[in-house]
Amino acid sequence: MRTIYLAGASSEAELVGSYMRKIEDFGEEVAYDWTRLVLANLANGIKDTDLTNRQRRCIADDCVDSIREADQFWLLIPEDPKSSIGCWVELGLAIELDKHVTVSGDLSASPFLEHASEMFTTHDRALAGFGRWRC
Repeated sequence: MRTIYLAGASSEAELVGSYMRKIEDFGEEVAYDWTRLVLANLANGIKDTDLTNRQRRCIADDCVDSIREADQFWLLIPEDPKSSIGCWVELGLAIELDKHVTVSGDLSASPFLEHASEMFTTHDRALAGFGRWRC
């Protein structure tokens, strides 16, 4: 079983979370489900910008640690690439750590996507690629 870190915009947490469940259905492990925290905060009226510096640091530390420990990294490119900063930072970390990087979505969003191991124009095509490697 591989451990996969899924990155995406927090504004698209429901979408990213749905792909986390699909990855788990393939028998893979999700490295860290940050979407549950984002969605719980939103349900309580708390936006990312409402968090304290300490809270944001703790979340960032959890994400960084999970990327380091993951076997693979998958970026679901945000619909609006400028809507997120965090997922692009995470992509840079995954590239620097020489992770197997999968990206899906609008491949023209950033030249850094060319560092990916696999590129797909849709999230469903990327997901099918994960299913293809299932043992």
